[in-house]
Amino acid sequence: MTDRKDFLVNFTGQMKEELRRAPIGLFDALDDFAYTEPYRFDEELSRLEQMKTVLDKILSILDHPAIKVETDSIVKRSELSGKLSHESFLETLKDPKLWKEKRGSMVPEQVHTVETIDTIDIYENRFIAMLIQELEEDIALDEDDLAPLVESIEEHFQNKSLTFGAYSIVRNLRKEEKDYPDFVEDREDESKEELITLVRKIHRRLRNMKSTEFFRITSKRPIQGNIIPTNILIHDRLYSYCYRYYVEHYKKDEKDERKNTIYYFNYVLASLLLTLKRKGILKKEEIRSLAFDEEDILSIDPVILQDSRFTFTIEEDKKNLGLRIVTTLSFDERKETSDYYLIIREKYSEKTKTSIHLLKEQMEKDHHVILIVSNNLIQDFNSTLTLNIHKEDDGLLLDLLSSFQLLIKGRKDIYQTLCPVCGTNHVRFDGSRYCCPNCSSVYSMGKIANTEVVYLESIGKE
Repeated sequence: MTDRKDFLVNFTGQMKEELRRAPIGLFDALDDFAYTEPYRFDEELSRLEQMKTVLDKILSILDHPAIKVETDSIVKRSELSGKLSHESFLETLKDPKLWKEKRGSMVPEQVHTVETIDTIDIYENRFIAMLIQELEEDIALDEDDLAPLVESIEEHFQNKSLTFGAYSIVRNLRKEEKDYPDFVEDREDESKEELITLVRKIHRRLRNMKSTEFFRITSKRPIQGNIIPTNILIHDRLYSYCYRYYVEHYKKDEKDERKNTIYYFNYVLASLLLTLKRKGILKKEEIRSLAFDEEDILSIDPVILQDSRFTFTIEEDKKNLGLRIVTTLSFDERKETSDYYLIIREKYSEKTKTSIHLLKEQMEKDHHVILIVSNNLIQDFNSTLTLNIHKEDDGLLLDLLSSFQLLIKGRKDIYQTLCPVCGTNHVRFDGSRYCCPNCSSVYSMGKIANTEVVYLESIGKE
């Protein structure tokens, strides 16, 4: 498998090359870029075999970890202390608080002694715990990358509910021309099955490692900053193998994380521009300001586009690496404006979850927030579009744009109390929009060409 970062770096490089070419330029070249990369099973199998080897080393460490012997001076009841060292005896003699008179003589009720404790909570073992977490996220990315290659029924129909009716999963499956639709599994590709089996096996091993007492103890205090190559990490046979593997595969800093997001942002923006171009509402003269800034972010000035009764205004948020899309619908009697914010991140994982939700909380006060990611490892963000380089787009971005323009016929006297999305009564009206308390859908109503319509600004929970 070509490394995702390499693909995105090369994609940005190709766009920079096209910007330098006149008179063609980037706009005309959008159709010529490769927006997907075939999954290279042989290369991925080789990489996973290396991962299996490092897991064997980690398992050996978990069985016989390096320990640190700590000594602590304590005061203990004399009958429990055992034999005292010379130093402890002298300390006890010097401490009058420990002595009591019994039967005419002074005896120590308590004594100074030294307690020896063996602990595995050392820097090198905390490094191993961190490596286990890195490996688990890595293998989770593999599983997420492989998922589009073995499509599920839910994913194919983009519906998690069985339901019955004209647009149900059952009705669509019944309409399939083939006797046995292959949404779930493709038996012809044995290398795919072999890889999926191996990925799942590795993931199980990692979950088992995370359930051990070793991991529970050593993961409590995560390592902050760069890894320090201690004597054990350099010279111990098992630890040094793990350290070298970490340096080769995972050593990075926060600047690399932002850089990776920038490359993915460029990829998403180019894909969106291509969709707008193919939709016929984006013209070359409207994006003459395309350029790359000092951070390699593909930059455009705000673009205003017209599509029938809808006006789109698209602008960048370079600081947070997002896109704002303002949609204005012209009813016969008034205009209705909806504000959408696209958070663009390479992956949605435990590491990125906090920052993504902080940005969501900041933006959702004035916007409908949608997350666009290459890999969705947590899957608890309600409005998410997954744009993965290993899967053909299949019109996902066109679906996104269309979701900003959903109009259905509907009489106001019906839908001012009945949600057109879920059918719940008693929707709320804020003077301009209606909001459903059951499914959180937001809509407004008006007339277009003297026909009563419902504008579905947002469907379902966000």
